Amino acid sequence: MPREKRVLVVVPRLVAPDMSSGDRRLFAILVRLASRCHVDLALSHRPESRYHGLLQARVPHYKRMLAELGIDVWADGWSPWRQALATHRYVGVLAEFFYVAHLLLPEVRRSQLHCPLVVDSVDLHYIRQRRAVTYGDVGLAEAERTQYLELAVYRAVDAVVVVTTEEDEILRHHDIMTERFVIPNIVPLRARPAMLRDPEVLFVGAFDHCPNVDGVLWFVNEIWNMVRDRVPMARLRIVGSNPPPAVLELDSRPGVDVTGYVPDTGPYLDQAAVSIAPLRYGAGMKGKVTEALAAGVPVVTTSIGAEGFSAVNGEHLLVANSAGDFAAAVVKTLQDPGRAARLGEAGQALVAGICGLDAVVVPIDKMIDFLLDRPIPAASCGWLSYWCEYRAKAVAEGILRSSSKLEGRQLVKRLRYRQL
Repeated sequence: MPREKRVLVVVPRLVAPDMSSGDRRLFAILVRLASRCHVDLALSHRPESRYHGLLQARVPHYKRMLAELGIDVWADGWSPWRQALATHRYVGVLAEFFYVAHLLLPEVRRSQLHCPLVVDSVDLHYIRQRRAVTYGDVGLAEAERTQYLELAVYRAVDAVVVVTTEEDEILRHHDIMTERFVIPNIVPLRARPAMLRDPEVLFVGAFDHCPNVDGVLWFVNEIWNMVRDRVPMARLRIVGSNPPPAVLELDSRPGVDVTGYVPDTGPYLDQAAVSIAPLRYGAGMKGKVTEALAAGVPVVTTSIGAEGFSAVNGEHLLVANSAGDFAAAVVKTLQDPGRAARLGEAGQALVAGICGLDAVVVPIDKMIDFLLDRPIPAASCGWLSYWCEYRAKAVAEGILRSSSKLEGRQLVKRLRYRQL
């Protein structure tokens, strides 16, 4: 297929599909995008500021994966995305996360006049932060700043990608009339092998993501002993990249094994009797839940973890929000393998219709069509008017720092220039 058109994708770090569900979803989008056009992928920050530990060692591997798709990677230098914008004319720009789009907006509008800018939200960050305020992981002022900025970005860009219909409705409630596409997590189905299983409980999650740290600590500190009292042979395996010291220390607890990063979670899902997602806060569609359901593993989670699936409690998975109820749900699943198997089968059927490769092709193609075929008139600069109004209001209310006034004046100058 000819690929004369060129699209720029800007990400905070190289796409690592074996590290997180968000990266696995983005990689699947890139596969589809690269089959229809030429794709440049650029980093939004200096490489050394975004790579650390295990990811740094695997950077060459991720670059090879992208190169095999025909994607050119701009990852060197002080500001790779600026170099890419200065070098090529693009028909569309896709930014991962609102804060990357916030960085890109002025330059894309200045140098790529006919280019639509689409932002993949991955999840609504301000929702996650507002929920985290309850547990002291985020301050209220920070959550309010994020809400102001995030919603302003979604109003200023040309289209927003969300992962759940619930978050689409939230943006509609905020009168965000920007074009929106719902692209959920993307995961292939995995056959569940028939075998006798030990009472093994599995937690999977990248620990760069704060809700995962909070969730696993809550489970071990307040729930795990109740499970072990009822099922003394139960073991908990914690899998995920970059576990912090507080998580590594859990390895000393009875029945707990902190495995850390693994290149393939499949064997661990096959072996597990139940997968847990004890998330007390978060947003969007949870990758650990999607992956476990797709593998036919029975899942115990919270209301937060069950978001995005329209799942029926007790039919597709088990939902429990208190420590006692969560422990009881895990114990029930471990003690009744027949019921666990039925949960796993129903959950797999549910997720196949939402997150299976066939189910997501249509919304992905709609978003790609928008990127490739939607010209933005050069005279269209309403976004700058809104942006300046937003900044002035936010500064006046103390939500953003007063230094933002300088940025506002710079944007006004650009607006006047564009209107001449």
